Amino acid sequence: MPIIRWDNSFDTGIEKVDEQHRKLIELINLAYDAIAKGREEETVLKLIDGMLAYAQEHFEYEEQVMQERGYDGLDNHREQHRKFWEEAERFRNNYPQNTEVLQIFTYLNKWLANHILHEDKKFV
Repeated sequence: MPIIRWDNSFDTGIEKVDEQHRKLIELINLAYDAIAKGREEETVLKLIDGMLAYAQEHFEYEEQVMQERGYDGLDNHREQHRKFWEEAERFRNNYPQNTEVLQIFTYLNKWLANHILHEDKKFV
């Protein structure tokens, strides 16, 4: 069962950014599902690593688009990306000892939805 679902309200109007957001949601859901189903630690870590690598790729692209458009809030946006990255890395580094798995994925879900709806839409 997905922890986050794509909703058309997430559309930014920038096709590549929207595609990347959908992919990021898919990767979060795959990692969450693997944990919920008790998959092997190695499998879960590969999914988490894939999610983190893709998030980094997406953040770099999104920040590039913002810079090209002269977006005034770029520094703040970069800081938000950095905080997300730190939290996701903390989770990755503490897995499987971390017993707060649901709380971490709830955080990732809320952060991503809020970020897309309120922050990413500011520069489009």
